[in-house]
Formats: sequence, structure tokens, C-alpha cells
Amino acid sequence: MNNIYDVIILAFVDSFNVNGVPQLSLDGCNRQDCSGLGPQIRSCQNNGKTIMLSIGGASGSYKLTSTNYAKQVAKHVWNMFLNGKGEKRPFGNGIVLDGIDFDIEKGAKQANGYWVTLINELRKLMKADKSKHYYLSGAPQCPFPDEWFGPGPHTAISDADLDFISIQFYNNGCGIQAFFGIQILGGGTFNFGQWSNAVTKANKKMKILLGIPASKLAGRGYQSAQNITKIVRKIKRTANFAGIMMWDAGDAKWNNNYGQQIRRSCLS
Repeated sequence: MNNIYDVIILAFVDSFNVNGVPQLSLDGCNRQDCSGLGPQIRSCQNNGKTIMLSIGGASGSYKLTSTNYAKQVAKHVWNMFLNGKGEKRPFGNGIVLDGIDFDIEKGAKQANGYWVTLINELRKLMKADKSKHYYLSGAPQCPFPDEWFGPGPHTAISDADLDFISIQFYNNGCGIQAFFGIQILGGGTFNFGQWSNAVTKANKKMKILLGIPASKLAGRGYQSAQNITKIVRKIKRTANFAGIMMWDAGDAKWNNNYGQQIRRSCLS
């Protein structure tokens, strides 16, 4: 069993049909059937790993059009991937994931409140289920505030009940490269501190993960494990810092087991 990762997030649900039914976009799976992954998910969970599913991504069509539609989507997500019943379960019967992540990178700002509705509807269902503990998370990009996640009125960071956010400190001028004075994409400042302060004001219980690319091919601003160690030493005493997110595990594996290198940096 892999001891590098504590949380594994499957990506993505990248669209909903007209009735709000989530559509999977995972390698080796079709939109409604990924049962081949079921035994692997169960094995990981039996070995203490948290397995979540991410909604969104850079492509796809996952917009929410109304409060009622958001509630419909929440019901389908619960029934298909969490501990609900009455719908086809893409990962197989008996496979109950540990939570849902949101990587919202498109859509009208006017729809931000619908994402709040979706997240909070899921939280209600999770709280009512005493059989296990669930997680809800988000993945905003580092430009502050995030266009879709906030913080701000009617945004997920300010108004939704999230456990943690994995901020994407890559593909932007404010990414990890800026910690070392490297300017890309118009330049910027590494703004982890700004994010930490804002999240503390919005929700003191919410934790922050430093999101990094796992290779040069995975995202702009990639840094060596040695450089990530320098960043971690600077921010690890921040009250809401909770670890590192990497995009993605496949890139990390082929990049000289970058994930193992990064885990050592977190624990050093």
C-alpha cells in the first residue's frame, strides 16, 4: 500500500445532465460506469486512505443554473457516490466515498451562490449520516480573491461549510515560484499569508493546503522538492496550514517519486 498520500481525490465529474445527474470523466471509465475502480477504492479505504471525488476542472460543462438545480445535483451526488440509495452507483454497490471536492474554474459569478447551496446541502446530508465522517473541500486558484470561490459575499469560502481548501499555487504569477522571486505570467507575489488571514476571518475551522504542480508538465511554476521544503519551513507554523496538495499523483510518480520527496519535506 502506498504510504505517500493521506487523501486521494479522483478527478473529475466534469458535467451534469439536464436533470442534474453527475457525469464522470475518468480515464478508463465511461460517464456512468467506473466499477473497475471500486475494489481499489475499497482497498485504499481499508488501509486508512481518504478517497474523495472532485467536481469541476478546467474543461467540461458543470454550471449550476438555479438553487433548485443545485439541490438536485446534491441529491444525485449523495445517492451515487456517498451513502444514498436509489440510483446507479458508478463505482459499484457498497462503495461509499469519503467526501467531495470542488474545483470550480468557469461559470458566471452570479452562479457562485448556487455552489454554496450545493455544498451546504451535501453537508446537511453528511451530518445526518452518523455511520462515517465526510469531508468537503475546494481548490481555488491563488489570485485573490478567487473569481468563483471568494472569499466574498455568496461564495463558498465565506458561506459554505468546507473542511479545507487546496489553493492552486501554480499556473499563476502568485504561485510558488514567486516565493523565490521568479516572475511568470505577468508576475506577482506569493500570497499564502493573505489567503491564510482571509480564511481565518471567514472560517476558523477551515484548513489550507499548499497546492503545487508535481512536475514541469503538470503546471507552470514547478519547483524542486528542496525548494518546497524552504516554503514549508516558512509557512508550517501558520495555524490553518494542513499540508500539501499535488497535481497530480501520476506526474509525481514519473517525476522521480516526487510525492515521496514532498512528504519528507512536510515531515522534516
